[in-house]
Amino acid sequence: MTGALERLMLIMVFLLFASSVVYCQQIASPPLPDHPRPYTPPKPTIAVAARPPVPRPAGRTNKSDLERFRASRLRDQLLASTIDSDHEDAGVETTNSDLSSNSPYTGVCAVHAVYPTGKIQLKLPDNATRTQILYAATTRPPNGACIEVGTAYTTDVNTNKTTAGVYVFDFCKPGGGDVAIPPMPVNGKQPIAVDQSFMETYAGASTQGIPAYAISIFTPDSTISSNSKWYAQLYNYKTQQWDTIYSTQGFFWYDTRGWSIFETYFQAGLCSESLPPLGADQLSFFNSISQTWESVAPQMTQMGVHISYGGSHNNNCFVADATGPASYSVMPSPPVFYWWQVVSK
Repeated sequence: MTGALERLMLIMVFLLFASSVVYCQQIASPPLPDHPRPYTPPKPTIAVAARPPVPRPAGRTNKSDLERFRASRLRDQLLASTIDSDHEDAGVETTNSDLSSNSPYTGVCAVHAVYPTGKIQLKLPDNATRTQILYAATTRPPNGACIEVGTAYTTDVNTNKTTAGVYVFDFCKPGGGDVAIPPMPVNGKQPIAVDQSFMETYAGASTQGIPAYAISIFTPDSTISSNSKWYAQLYNYKTQQWDTIYSTQGFFWYDTRGWSIFETYFQAGLCSESLPPLGADQLSFFNSISQTWESVAPQMTQMGVHISYGGSHNNNCFVADATGPASYSVMPSPPVFYWWQVVSK
């Protein structure tokens, strides 16, 4: 009887999140059915909003910025260079690091721009000696979440071809954080290939005119602990259901930041040229107190949010140097915190 009750409660929790995150599909095509009736959680004093607030479109008029940035480039112009083992991160990041801050956020929902294998090609530096990976976009909830999900663009050093895959990183894996679903085939594990089938099944959204897929990462717990179970989901536009691609348990208190970023792991040389626009949209955190999704903003409950323009490790690709102007830029300017985009020439 106890087992049956636990299973029922788990189903009810999934229904709560499935109904809450439907807003991520507001930009989907074709539109989804009407929002289901709100689920009332076990605590009757907490009401679940039928529809979360729609992010305001203000600030999205970035065409002039983008046009000016692209106009500043010349086709025969060299771009900025970077160091070996380059690690840069640009996009939206939370600033909370105090475990006593009582920040109530226990999940993230986002729409990731995506390009399938064959539709994107990233150039390796001239003297590349190994395969190179760009993660964009890659997203993790704040407050010690165990899971990060993103798109990995892997350029093989032997073939010079770029393949796209959705990967999952588990910060709470026994023995230390590691990939749960890898960005490329490794040790018998396979990535989620971003191919035509993936695009038809999951990439039913769009952001700034680019095909996109929706993700949700969350724990049903109101208070995060080492016993918290985490779920990573992709929205299936064919079945109009959330598909759980991975789950784990824990609390990664070593790093309580959340993020949605463009993350490089490049080799020494010119930063990979001619990237298409890459980014995320409809960023929201789940507030476990109000039981609502909140669009990401500069200041949230007990938590600050900022834009990273290359990161604390190094930001070589985002600044001009002796070889040329900055390779990449973060849009829009001024920033809009629930969406971001990195562009090149």
